[in-house]
Amino acid sequence: MIDKTAFVREIALLAARFERQLSEPVMARYYELLSRSLTTEQFESAAMRAFAESTWFPSPQQLIDYALGTIEDAAELEWLELMAATRDDRRAALTDAGRSALAAIGGSWALQNEPTDRLRQAWMRSYAAIGRAHRAALTGRALPDEVVLS
Repeated sequence: MIDKTAFVREIALLAARFERQLSEPVMARYYELLSRSLTTEQFESAAMRAFAESTWFPSPQQLIDYALGTIEDAAELEWLELMAATRDDRRAALTDAGRSALAAIGGSWALQNEPTDRLRQAWMRSYAAIGRAHRAALTGRALPDEVVLS
């Protein structure tokens, strides 16, 4: 949960920076969505980054991505960990999403028998779908109907 005083301060700075007027209902919705995913410190860091890097006023998801990284970033980092662990003949330290993505692409067998580029693409698709479902479950947001987990 984000401290309301910190939230109002940071949103006001972003609104001034991007010359936006935010109504009370819009601010309340931002607070609701962001508080589901971020701590006060994470939100302050995301707001600072958005202030410095964004061209337009950030959406709640953009602020979450600034704080936590994108699902694609996480997938890439875990893929690199998986490849290093495979090369070094050790067990990879994977998240739940990483373990699920590995199972979805065929597990350890696939790592030894499939072309790496094709396998990496399948990993990225699987991880992204699983990661989005996991984030949706954590934040209480429903997934859109068009999400395909394959």
